[in-house]
Amino acid sequence: IAQRRSVHFIIILLSAFAGHFSLALSNPQLFSASSRIGVHEDGPRRAERVVWSGTIPEDKYVEPLPTALHSKWPGIYSTITSAKKACRKREMFVDGKLASCSTVVYPNDLVERRQRANAGLFEQDHTLRATIPVVYEDEEMAVINKPAGLATHGGTVAESGEGGTPVGKSNGRSVRSLLIHVLKPTTSQEEPLRRPVHVHRLDRPTSGLLVCAKTKPALRGLSESFASRGVKKRYRAVVVGRLEGSGTVDAPLDGAPAVTTWKAVETTRSLKYDWLTTLDLFPATGRTHQLRRHCAYQLGCPILGDTRYGGYGDGGSDEEVGAKLPNASKKSGSGLYLASIELNIDHPTRGGGLHFMIEEPPKFAALRVREQGRYDRLSAEEKAPISPRLLDCEKP
Repeated sequence: IAQRRSVHFIIILLSAFAGHFSLALSNPQLFSASSRIGVHEDGPRRAERVVWSGTIPEDKYVEPLPTALHSKWPGIYSTITSAKKACRKREMFVDGKLASCSTVVYPNDLVERRQRANAGLFEQDHTLRATIPVVYEDEEMAVINKPAGLATHGGTVAESGEGGTPVGKSNGRSVRSLLIHVLKPTTSQEEPLRRPVHVHRLDRPTSGLLVCAKTKPALRGLSESFASRGVKKRYRAVVVGRLEGSGTVDAPLDGAPAVTTWKAVETTRSLKYDWLTTLDLFPATGRTHQLRRHCAYQLGCPILGDTRYGGYGDGGSDEEVGAKLPNASKKSGSGLYLASIELNIDHPTRGGGLHFMIEEPPKFAALRVREQGRYDRLSAEEKAPISPRLLDCEKP
């Protein structure tokens, strides 16, 4: 039996070798010298431009590409690590063929570094262009108006979107996945990004202004502005409770400093919530859920529609404080009443200040009119004189 199995195994190996040999005869390009490790045929790629080139000297020994780059051109590739990084970014070519860190170079080989000449790598679906309104756009950056209920970068945590219904992954869509279809491809030659990216984030149920970058210099400049707190933002919120005047909340979150300035815009009477206050919020820092937590924990007035934070008074864990949130403020029926409506930022490459401002979402004004109207109608009914006929009916 053992002998039969051995013979059977040998037959299988011979059959596989014969198939491999016939494939090589019919498709010799699959087994050409260019398919050796580290060098690939330069198939269809995006438009590129050569930003640097050099020739391996004749007196050089055969060596890996990163080593040759560092030893021959130390002014450009100061370390082997920087040379390897260029290879991993798929920017290095040897004699016109894409190279990697394991590519071996020989004397007189032409080495080129190519970078993307434009960002037209993805095919745009123009039917998705209207999904996110564009407030501002140039060749390097853009500002969009993110709809409520749409995740910035994805995620799995479900929160209330428009209509108060839970939202999961937004059917697989996010700002990150839609930007390529919403924004125009950049024609900038200064390190265009493979696809536009958002520079900061907004919570899924929060709507409003979101800054995006289309080139690497813009991404670096915008990221530095946010990190150095050079970006001034104004949010509009409706909170459950009554607040007047203005003030500043200076309360650390997650062990880091967190500062929010607030200003009461107007108050609204409500049968359902008793009092509603429209606030302007000015965050000086950017902690996770900073505005929502400061309103609930320190001001004692949770943002209407917040399903995660809320309650009255200071202190307590998220779960403890959230458990105190009235059902009315958790389930507003129209999602979270928080929007980013104003932004001041310097242009990342040209300099100069940029100012963007949008109107608050229509649901904010509709809420105030509806709640105040209901309250006024009930007050009028309570103050109306009682009909004499009704008084007669009450007599024994």
